[in-house]
Amino acid sequence: MDDTHTTSPNQHAAPDDPVLGAMGDAVGALRRFANHTTEILDAFDRAAGMRETGASYRQIADEEPLFVDFSSGPFRELYDALSALRRRQARTLHDEGMTMAELGRLLGVTRQRIAVLLDDKLKRPGTSTAANVTEGPADTR
Repeated sequence: MDDTHTTSPNQHAAPDDPVLGAMGDAVGALRRFANHTTEILDAFDRAAGMRETGASYRQIADEEPLFVDFSSGPFRELYDALSALRRRQARTLHDEGMTMAELGRLLGVTRQRIAVLLDDKLKRPGTSTAANVTEGPADTR
């Protein structure tokens, strides 16, 4: 794939446009992940071949690290970039007057999820998302 003639969304963005910046980050992560998919597919093919010849899953995991660790590296980077983009889109659309109910319908999630996406504490660098999300009351059903 020749990337020399493609334009990243953030190449023409105003420096203060967080959505276009996040979109550019997501484009970069998508390109890196696209290159990584061949490695994952090859690892899965090798793992399937090993299993078909009688290898245990433990043996496969020892010999084929991507069999169990495919969700780190470029995949994790892509997931994080897309999550950041979605938060910035939700924040910007909300700032431009879209209600949480409208955002929920647009993104296919609940208003409660939109409230989490809009929570500025979740965007602070160096903090874990899990550390900033408080658990609600236990489900008593």
